[in-house]
Amino acid sequence: MDEKHRVLLSLRKLTAGGRAVVGIVALATALGNSTAHAETTTKRPVETLMAQADAKEARPGTESTTKTVTTTTTHGGWTVTCSEGGTEPAKTCSANFRVINKKNNSVVLVWLIGRNKDGKLLAEFLTLTDIMIQPGVMVAIEEAKPVKAEYVSCATKGCKASLDLTPNLVRQMKEAKKAKIDMTLLDGQVVQFAMDIPGIDMALADLGL
Repeated sequence: MDEKHRVLLSLRKLTAGGRAVVGIVALATALGNSTAHAETTTKRPVETLMAQADAKEARPGTESTTKTVTTTTTHGGWTVTCSEGGTEPAKTCSANFRVINKKNNSVVLVWLIGRNKDGKLLAEFLTLTDIMIQPGVMVAIEEAKPVKAEYVSCATKGCKASLDLTPNLVRQMKEAKKAKIDMTLLDGQVVQFAMDIPGIDMALADLGL
């Protein structure tokens, strides 16, 4: 990335309502209409990745297990959401970490961890638009070698990159205090989020990891 203009974000982590709040020194043109993007990145993708059932009231004559109970727990900058119940009682959980532009309180990045409908453990990164697809999203846990999350979809309000979580990556995350996430803009600039990720070990424990 030396040949490219790096936009290094200085992040000061605070905790507010279970979200990681950061002060962004520079984000170049990546912010754009970030408020609209934030609305997209905080709802539907969580449901898509984790395949969590919507809460439904039990119909007359059915067992109480058809009800779905949703709980939310905060660990540092991480929020863990679990849904339990349904016609075939089961518990599904996902964790998310949101990077907020402190200047306008808009979401510029969401990091999700959980299982898809097939039970595969994934990390997904929900980004803004105006990014280059091929470089993907580069994720470095502490000082480990970065791994690449491939973009799997894009819409008018944001893009999503996905990464299979191997046992080694899970182990690294359990021990981690910091992480760096890089993405490349259309003009070739590399935007880096260098951030503290407190509570990730407890969030992973809530996911049974």
